[in-house]
Amino acid sequence: MALTGSFPAGAAAVVLAFYFGFTVVLWGTIYYHLRIGTRWTNGIRFIRLVCENPDPTSGNFLEQAPKVLMLVFAVLYVTGDPGAGSVSLVLGFSGAVAVAGLLLHQWFFTWVPALPQPRIVLEPPVPQPPRSRRVIAIVIDGCRADRLDEARTPVIDRLRAEGTTFTRMSTVYPARTVTCFASMLTGAAPATHGMRSNFVPSLGVKCESVFDVLRRAACPPASSASPISSMPSANAMSAPSRP
Repeated sequence: MALTGSFPAGAAAVVLAFYFGFTVVLWGTIYYHLRIGTRWTNGIRFIRLVCENPDPTSGNFLEQAPKVLMLVFAVLYVTGDPGAGSVSLVLGFSGAVAVAGLLLHQWFFTWVPALPQPRIVLEPPVPQPPRSRRVIAIVIDGCRADRLDEARTPVIDRLRAEGTTFTRMSTVYPARTVTCFASMLTGAAPATHGMRSNFVPSLGVKCESVFDVLRRAACPPASSASPISSMPSANAMSAPSRP
């Protein structure tokens, strides 16, 4: 495959077939039907989902397909015209794309939310009798507030009406499941709690979490030593993955 050759339509068709076969049929249809009982027609909904969703962890078409296509085209080009020239050209193109992406990220990626403010030391709360023996957290991974408002959720609507709604909330960066859950449950930035991505080789946050506070309130410690953070693993904290 030379630079002036024809477009490798066959290779592109194979890549797209494998992508949609895995993402829509195997994942969006069969997996979700067996896992949570969705309809066999869920794949139709999933096609729109992966074509519009910009989250790189969800197999979206806008990011994953171009990367795989460029990789396949590069391999075809090198194998069709082996030599130092073709290899150097592919490496040079890859390096230029990487540098351009880095510069664009540094110059134009300005929506990253601000880090939390320094902790404010408040007066100790007045002891009150417990309102409940159990707290249930309902967490919908990746669900935007406006989408939740549009959905028909009578039970959640009642809970919101009878409770307190926080409207000035923002995510942290990177906006990944484990990272955001850790920030929600600790009130700390990723640099503080240590969960910077969904890849977690070492479980446990590096700072105090809400579980430490609840445990300390239920069983006051005999000394003033700092409790050891013991937040549950990512699997225990997360619901089925987002769209």
